[in-house]
Amino acid sequence: MSARDVEGLAVHLFEAYKLCFCADSTEKWIKMFCEKRLETIDALLIDDGEKPLTKSFKKKVTNRFAELMLDYVAQCKKQRRKKERERLDAEKEDMKKNGVKRGKVK
Repeated sequence: MSARDVEGLAVHLFEAYKLCFCADSTEKWIKMFCEKRLETIDALLIDDGEKPLTKSFKKKVTNRFAELMLDYVAQCKKQRRKKERERLDAEKEDMKKNGVKRGKVK
């Protein structure tokens, strides 16, 4: 199998499963998830009478999938921080409007 096959399968798995991950996802979990999907693909290939994927190919796909997913997880973290900042800014502005100062109401 070629590098294009590795990239194709990794991207396909990424697109299919990216919504299963969030800002809290770890690299270890991401790789375990991918390995389980590849086991399923292997089982299907064997059932169809085809050769299973090689260990080398699976490792390359898992590593590329992890790269793609870790970039996605980083974007999720950025979005989470941005929303938290916006929420805090809104609370701060609300406190100014309502005259709340140091936990006391005017």
